[in-house]
Amino acid sequence: MTSNEDKPYGFHEQLAKGQVQEDRLDRHFSKWYDIITATKAQQREGLDRMFIDGSGREVSVEYKADFRAHSTGNFYVETVSRGNYSEDGE
Repeated sequence: MTSNEDKPYGFHEQLAKGQVQEDRLDRHFSKWYDIITATKAQQREGLDRMFIDGSGREVSVEYKADFRAHSTGNFYVETVSRGNYSEDGE
């Protein structure tokens, strides 16, 4: 292997990196929302957080982190209405 970017990572290392980014996203979005962390069962269904705005409106959120976007230039945004997969998210 020629660089650190090519290094295979173990599950626990990737989990730790992801948790750092989840904390970072929580700090950022907590400026606008109360944030509730999903239960393990909810996480298995693709829910990471529930955002609640000042009016009480709830928005379900799944966090994603990409550690290669700086080199690929790729990024993505998911918008799916939770539980009704025939409709776009808000």
